[in-house]
Amino acid sequence: MTPLVAWGVSAVVAVPVVLHLARAQESRPGEDRVAAQRARNEAFFQSDYLERREGLVARHAGGWIAIVAGEATSPAETLADCLRAADARDPKALHRFVFRIGEEGPVAYRLGGAGARNLIGMEFFGRLDIRHVEFKLEGAVICRRGEKTKVFPWKDLYIPLPLGEPGGTSVRPIRVSPSTAFTGVALLEPAVADELGLARFEIPGEVPLEQFGVRFVCRRARVRVQIPELEIDEVLPVLVTKR
Repeated sequence: MTPLVAWGVSAVVAVPVVLHLARAQESRPGEDRVAAQRARNEAFFQSDYLERREGLVARHAGGWIAIVAGEATSPAETLADCLRAADARDPKALHRFVFRIGEEGPVAYRLGGAGARNLIGMEFFGRLDIRHVEFKLEGAVICRRGEKTKVFPWKDLYIPLPLGEPGGTSVRPIRVSPSTAFTGVALLEPAVADELGLARFEIPGEVPLEQFGVRFVCRRARVRVQIPELEIDEVLPVLVTKR
């Protein structure tokens, strides 16, 4: 077995990890309403927000802001404060942009391989300071963070990773495939994003990816990751494939 080192993560890989483009999803109830609210918030972002962006970055870089119901909340110091302000504006909104001032816009990642539908990539391990990842042929993925260890069951290239909506009170296991072929945090299919309610936690901007010569575009969003055994309870930016 050959150790692979990338983004400060050491991974002992026993078999190749592969991924593929998410399949097209059928329309879900409420999808048109989500799209309509997204279009309204996108229009505000492209006009009002971008006109004020330079001043906002100068005064509040790294602060939190939400665009909901076609309007922006005031900059907040914490995500919790930002979510409270967004809920006060429209607690039933199906779509919101929730982001840190200055992080909006396109980003670039690499994607390679074929096979898995929901991925966690090298940046996932780097951001969470998981410095050792070992894949066992008998069906386990061992993750170490400092002195802490978590052993995930590994079946058909997938592990159950506890994910939830930012600011929520619970997480649920989502089947994801760890991949050294993806440089981002995570790439999720629309059905998983719908299950987790990630349309309420999107980040403005799109991410182009290419796989086997086919180009496609992803949205950006946020998700909560909770792994108690590693003392992890973090909110991370992820990509969501478009329908």
